[in-house]
Parts: sequence; C-alpha cells; structure tokens
Amino acid sequence: MNNPMGSLAVAAWPCDAIVERSYEFLDGELSPDAEAVIREHLTACERCRRAVQHDRALLACLERCARLEPAPPELRERVTDALALDADRAPRRARDD
Repeated sequence: MNNPMGSLAVAAWPCDAIVERSYEFLDGELSPDAEAVIREHLTACERCRRAVQHDRALLACLERCARLEPAPPELRERVTDALALDADRAPRRARDD
C-alpha cells in the first residue's frame, strides 16, 4: 500500500504519529489493522500509553460535562422550530437557483 496513512504503514509510525491518531483510535475510527498495531505499540511504549490515557480521561471529562448541563426545554423548542423553518425554506432555495 502506497498510502503513508494506510494500515500497513502504521507499524513504521514513530511515537508522535501514534499519539497524533489517539482520538481516532479512542473513537474507533481506525481500520482494524491500524487499531491492532496501535494497541500493540501501546503495550510496549509507556510514553504513548500515558498520552492515550490522558486523551481518554479528557474525552470522559468532556462527556460528563456535556451531560451535566442539558439544554433547557425552551431552547430545545426554539432550535427545533428554527430547524423546521429552515427545512421548509431549503427546497425553495434549490428551485430558485
């Protein structure tokens, strides 16, 4: 595979490249091959393991914070109404072009 970001090239990535893809790894956005290579790398590399653990903790904190303050019902209603209004207008814009 000639793609430097492809799964076959993952094995040759330096630590910085592994850490750079940390969020993709944590979000499950990598190919199974790339994920397996990164998991293997993390078992052997303390520096990368700590960096990924830090990113995991940050994501967990952000998720908790997002759940602590749900949008008030009035705001949800206004957003829903605005989206519905925008959806009603969208087909007319497309016809006018």
